[in-house]
Amino acid sequence: MRAAPGRFTGWAAGLRTWLDDQPNRRPPGRDPKTVRHYLTTDLDQILASARERRPNGHINRLKPYLQHRFRGGATNAAALFREIQERGYRGSRVVVTKYIATLRANTAVSESARPIPSPRRITTWIMRRPESLTDSQRE
Repeated sequence: MRAAPGRFTGWAAGLRTWLDDQPNRRPPGRDPKTVRHYLTTDLDQILASARERRPNGHINRLKPYLQHRFRGGATNAAALFREIQERGYRGSRVVVTKYIATLRANTAVSESARPIPSPRRITTWIMRRPESLTDSQRE
């Protein structure tokens, strides 16, 4: 028996409601240990752990190198994959190939020179009097 379409919007959020409706059953296709984990873990903790997982996290630190090499004329994804493997990359070749494809299509997001300020710092700039800001903060 399958759940009705749209029954689980983001199944962790709808799990408690579903189990309250049918206390003697578990969601189809879910292991009892998985169900127990989501029932006993605070939702904020689950969401925080999901935010910590970044797709392609291993390649992020090598993107500036790949962009530099790509601009230098190295457009072969397999060769670039071997180069970054020598630099310690442990991810898959598919991730590198997809990233090089975005560079070829000119849709890759370039790495910013400055890190993005935290929300707290931005709020501080907004709430301070303009005359008390330094020149770099006004930019």
